[in-house]
Amino acid sequence: MNKKIKISLVNHFCFIIAYYMVKIAIKIEKARIKKIKIENQYFVVKKSKPKDIIIRCTESRLSKIFIMWMKENVEIKGSPYLIYIPGSVHDVVNGLFFIRIYWWYRIFTFAEKKNINKIAICNHEDCLIYGNETKEKQINDMRIVKAILNHIYKKLLIDIVFADLINKEEEKFDFRIIN
Repeated sequence: MNKKIKISLVNHFCFIIAYYMVKIAIKIEKARIKKIKIENQYFVVKKSKPKDIIIRCTESRLSKIFIMWMKENVEIKGSPYLIYIPGSVHDVVNGLFFIRIYWWYRIFTFAEKKNINKIAICNHEDCLIYGNETKEKQINDMRIVKAILNHIYKKLLIDIVFADLINKEEEKFDFRIIN
């Protein structure tokens, strides 16, 4: 068995565990809310909520400019749910077993409970978590997460966005959408 098959089997196992953990948690929560409604004659008031998720690196240099670019170019409406992961999807794909389960659990929780239409997976060229690894490795990791999410949520729109570093001194980035 080569290394790629072992990595993909571990990733597959992690996201399956996290996916079913979310399914069970949602069923428990729905039963609890139903019980509260009956016992206390309690009714839930629904508010309009974001329909998009952005999974991105915790890098602070990208915060404001990145969200503005996303709204203009990826058709993100309103204020999206933000999932900040150091290194974007690095730990989702390459992290320790329980760390992978944790991140998949967070992603699936948002996708299941929040009725999401679109997910944008984003990272930048000089990410410290990836160190000396190439941007092709980062893009490949984002494609793995996209493939898994596409497999589970067939109707969900998923974009991969990569920020190429243009000028390190001025901290200028060029954002691009990758298929």
